[in-house]
Amino acid sequence: MCPAPEVANSVKKGVTHDYKVGAMVTVACSAGFEARGERNVKCGDDGQWQPPLPQCVPRAATTKAAVAAMCPAPEVANSVKKGVTHDYKVGAMVTVACSAGFEARGERNVKCGDDGQWQPPLPQCVPRAATTSRCGVPETPRGSNVQLAPKFFSIESFAAGAKVYYLCGVGHVRDQGSKYRKCIRGQWSPLELQCRRRLCGSAGEIHNGRYIYTGVEFGDIATAKCDSGFQLVGQATRNCLSRGWDGHDPLCEELSCEDPPEVPNAEVVGFAEAPYSPRTVVTYRCQVGVLIGPSDIWCTDNGTWSSPLPQCKGTSHQVLNRAPGGGTSRGRFTNKLL
Repeated sequence: MCPAPEVANSVKKGVTHDYKVGAMVTVACSAGFEARGERNVKCGDDGQWQPPLPQCVPRAATTKAAVAAMCPAPEVANSVKKGVTHDYKVGAMVTVACSAGFEARGERNVKCGDDGQWQPPLPQCVPRAATTSRCGVPETPRGSNVQLAPKFFSIESFAAGAKVYYLCGVGHVRDQGSKYRKCIRGQWSPLELQCRRRLCGSAGEIHNGRYIYTGVEFGDIATAKCDSGFQLVGQATRNCLSRGWDGHDPLCEELSCEDPPEVPNAEVVGFAEAPYSPRTVVTYRCQVGVLIGPSDIWCTDNGTWSSPLPQCKGTSHQVLNRAPGGGTSRGRFTNKLL
């Protein structure tokens, strides 16, 4: 909107308080005065009258004979009047001071010219927000997950009506709201775009194991954990990135035990060979001496043999069974589970 077309020594007809962009006004001077400047003016896009409002000056001041002319009172809408006088002779100097919330559009210091006109023309006092139709660099709220499109990074000033658009940050997608902002009378329209974290969903399935999640959105982590009796082979953690989960599913391989440890003067009953599955039990038998401790040990879930191991103590001799063909028998192997 434009300010009211206040012109000293003019006739006010059909006064209104709503001068929207595009409104036309014709200035009519009072009796004994005539317009200096264009009488037909239009409210421009920048909230200013185009061309500038004319002045209504005494008719005598328009002739070359009026050397000792006087200038009309410097009436400027929305200005502060100080030291008012009715005698503005040629050469008189005036400084226009705008009211609070307004600022001068034009030169504030003017002088009464030989032709009875203020030189340069009197300024207008316009609302501060209306002093420029251009916008500066649009700001993005701190901590926001949206960002101005890179094509606008190098532009420092935008014309009235210009539009910019925003993009969601890395790992985020549009949730709601328009991505555009518009420069309106020197101000950017509100930023409505809202973005949310990208959804990765499930990281997959692990045979004999599972994933433990902090979440399934951008920035979350999935950690692989194997079931009891299995060990992890591969990467344990995966991250939800902008294009989904990184890495690959690891494997959970079953743990097993190697040959049972040797015990002096003892033998393991049975003929099984490594690897031994978890919870498989083997039995020791003394060849010399007496068995002290448990005769059985088992393969644990972490791939080691249980403890303690038995011992063979004493000097008594045990006769070994002879296997058919003259070999020494290892006896019976127990493949029982705990």
